[in-house]
Parts: sequence; structure tokens; C-alpha cells
Amino acid sequence: MQLYQLRAFLALAQDLNFRRAAARLCESQPALTAQIRDLERHLGITLFDRGRSGTQLTEDGAALIPLARAALQATAQIEAAAHHGIGYHHILNIGVMPLGADQQRYRVLSAFHEVHPDVDLRLTMVDYADALPWLRDQVIDLLWAIGPFGDEDGVVLTVGAVPVVALMPVHHPRALCQKVEAGWLATHLRIAPPVGMGRAFAHFWTLQDAGAPPLETLERFSRGGVRMLLCELQRSGAVAPWPAVVPVSGPLLTQPLAPLIMAPVQILTPHRPRGIACEFVQMAADLTFAI
Repeated sequence: MQLYQLRAFLALAQDLNFRRAAARLCESQPALTAQIRDLERHLGITLFDRGRSGTQLTEDGAALIPLARAALQATAQIEAAAHHGIGYHHILNIGVMPLGADQQRYRVLSAFHEVHPDVDLRLTMVDYADALPWLRDQVIDLLWAIGPFGDEDGVVLTVGAVPVVALMPVHHPRALCQKVEAGWLATHLRIAPPVGMGRAFAHFWTLQDAGAPPLETLERFSRGGVRMLLCELQRSGAVAPWPAVVPVSGPLLTQPLAPLIMAPVQILTPHRPRGIACEFVQMAADLTFAI
């Protein structure tokens, strides 16, 4: 069994789509298919069901996810120890989500690297459905993302804010409006953020304070994350709040909200973060509040 096979497995487990997972790994789809097939043959189990309805995890596949993450994390720790001999004393794994041209993140990364050239900064694109599990499982050391996150999720530092807009199909009747009322959007919500994003996140992004239906009445996705949400919006013609800095494509568009709602950009660390992660967060705080 090879580490690249575990990475391929985790990518496919997240996307449940061979084409998207292959693109994420910068590999061809046949190569990914071969890696998954070889891993299944080596383990003697079936990890995915491949049918007309799409690719789905089997029970054995779901059970392998935390073990695969732990194996990759252990490998990262071994690499960190090995890097002592080539100039790197630490590896800091940072989970990030799309934030457009995030100048603040660039400033912090550049400043931290200047002060700590011996730290190998590794940025990993994380889907919302995986963000908190990856942080809990120590696949990543910290998360830099659009929140909000709560105290039960970890230690939170707010470093900025982005506008919230209304996301809808291009053929929606409100697509021609110059602005969409936040109250109207709240009462027309049918889909919630992916399962596992925490109570504070779910409360904010379902516009509970603006009169939205109770969270438990909305549809949520345990797999597929944001991609599944976007597909459902396209299929059903539903609407949802969306971060303005995250681009959308295809038959979807965004419209400004009235009144303006801002979502916090936050850095989240575990309740007991590693020392180097604490130093990174402290530098981010110093640069943020110095502006």
C-alpha cells in the first residue's frame, strides 16, 4: 500500500466523483481509477460502490477515512523530523478555503516566512464538509476560512470580513433584481450548509436571525460538501446565502443583499494547538490589529 493511494482514496471520498477527484490531484481519471482499484485489491475490500446513481462510499470505505487521515498525518510528522537535516525544523499544515485575492493571508504568510524561514508552510485546499474533522484529526494544524466558528469548534481569531450575497440560478425570478432582501432570502431557504460545520456556522449561514425556517427542517449534506449544495441549487432552483469573494460558475449567479450582511474571516486552531501554530496565530493577530 502506497501513500499516494491513500491520498487518492481521500480525494475520491470527498468528491465522490472520479473526474473531480482526479483534477484535484492533478492526475488523469484512468490513473486515479487504477490507484483505487489497486488499493481495494491490496486491502481485500470494496471502498466504493459504482452505480448508475454515482459513486458512493461503502461501510468499509467510510471506516477507512479516519485511518487514512491518521496515516498521512503520521507521515507528515516523520517528514517534519527528517527536515531537521535539510533546513526545515517544522511543518505547519494550513487548511484554506477559497477567498479570492486574499491580501491579508498573503501578508501574514510572507511575514511569518520571513521570521521563521525554517518552517515549511503547507497550504491545503479544504472543503467545508471536511474542515472541522480535519482539524480535529490533526490533518491540518489550523484553518483559515470564512466563518463564523464557535468556541466549541476551537480557538477563534477573526482577521477580516466579507459580504454575503444571494446565490441563485440564472433563471430565478429574483435574478433580475438589483438587490435581494435578506428577510426574503431567509424565508425562502431550503438548503443548509454541509453537516459538521458547527452550530455557529450553521446558525449564521441559514440566516436564523433573519427569520429563516428552523435548521432541522432544512436539507443538509453529509457528503459532497459545497459541490453537492451547488448541484442541488442548480437542480431545484433554490436560493442560498453565499460569500461574495467565492466565485461561482455555470447556471448560477449572485445578487447583493439588503441590508448588508458581513461574514467573518477567521483562523481556527484546536483547543490545544502546537506551539508553531500559536506563533502563526499571534503574528496574524499582530498584523490584523496593526492595520
